[in-house]
Amino acid sequence: MWRRTYRCALGLATFILAGLVGCSGVVPNNPPDPPVAISVPSGCRADSTYSLLVTARDLDGDSVAVMVAWDDGDSTGWSGFASSLETVALTHQWPAGTFELRGRAQDRPGALSPWSGLGQVAVRDRPAYPDSIVAELDLPMDGVWDCEVSTDGACIYYCFEEGGICAVRTSDNRVPMSLRLPGNVEGIDLSPDEEHLYACCGSLLYFVETAGFSVVDSMAIGWWLTDVCASEDGDRLYVTRSVPEPRPKDDSLYVVDLGDTAVETVMRIPDGWHPQLHLEPNGNLLYVACGDTLLVVRTTDVTMVAAIECDCNYPPAHLPTRSEIYADGPGCVVVYDSDSHAAVDTIAVQPGWLAALPGDDYVVSMCIGQAAVISTHERRIVGCLPSELTCGCGTTIAALPGGSRLYVTEHHYGWVYGLSQSGAGR
Repeated sequence: MWRRTYRCALGLATFILAGLVGCSGVVPNNPPDPPVAISVPSGCRADSTYSLLVTARDLDGDSVAVMVAWDDGDSTGWSGFASSLETVALTHQWPAGTFELRGRAQDRPGALSPWSGLGQVAVRDRPAYPDSIVAELDLPMDGVWDCEVSTDGACIYYCFEEGGICAVRTSDNRVPMSLRLPGNVEGIDLSPDEEHLYACCGSLLYFVETAGFSVVDSMAIGWWLTDVCASEDGDRLYVTRSVPEPRPKDDSLYVVDLGDTAVETVMRIPDGWHPQLHLEPNGNLLYVACGDTLLVVRTTDVTMVAAIECDCNYPPAHLPTRSEIYADGPGCVVVYDSDSHAAVDTIAVQPGWLAALPGDDYVVSMCIGQAAVISTHERRIVGCLPSELTCGCGTTIAALPGGSRLYVTEHHYGWVYGLSQSGAGR
């Protein structure tokens, strides 16, 4: 009898409790939905930090925390609570490998979602870069101004303030050929077929045959020529001049038609010290470093499309695979988007001569007492090369195809950087 009474009482209590819950408006708590990835990192490098963006929905409108398992033995723990559907950013560094990310959500009352997949992340080893001096150069003249590397990396050409040019054979780092010219040679460039070397010397542009290292022609353009750049098809040359004081400043960009060796166009550029040229790999845009201004010139009609206010005394480093430009700025290196030409980041480093290593993974900034290696994926300094620079004058950087060696010069000395046994950057 007492069992029957107990069961009836328990059933009545349950009925009354359900009625009270219904009357009070209290409803059971539903767990949140599993988190969803908004943005999963791609193109990742080992030991670099990347962000994963996730969001989670709670049907009850409760705030939500998320947890992510990175598939490398580590997880985030619970994040701070955020509103339902609010984006949460979580950062992580992975070693090399492929990782399946999973996540779950928890609402403020404590209900948990099931685990869910958030995507896959593939991480590559950070490539090595030349990090130790493996040889030295003894160049035949003083005051290196510019350099050019042959496509196969077999030869590097240098020009000198002392008046001349030379070729360095990279197989043994010797100088098999040199040529004296009557005046400072401040800029050189190779023709696309690499049969000629163009050299700016005073008011003359010299045409030098690379096979015999002899002058085959010259052309008077204007005083004082500072740099030259050949178009991708080899039909035109872009030449800058900067009139030194005390003469009236009249800095200009010339376009020379090689079909009839005539000046085709003259464009006035901002006055600066020693304007420098860099042609985009596809040949569509020409960058003119004019000191306080970096000009962007469309080559099809020689029209300025952008004028970037900066502190650009050296040619910029262009990274076509990343659509970025690295240029020296006031006390930093500035990263620009090569499509919009807007500044997107700055890197605190003493600015100097810039060079992008093959593969666009690194940019080297070479200046007095410091040779900073910048990771373009992280936009930060990841290493420093041993630097022998004493004053920063007559400095050039040339990277061989493949990025296994880096040639750095000052005055008539030079240093060859190669890979150490440890393999920097790995």
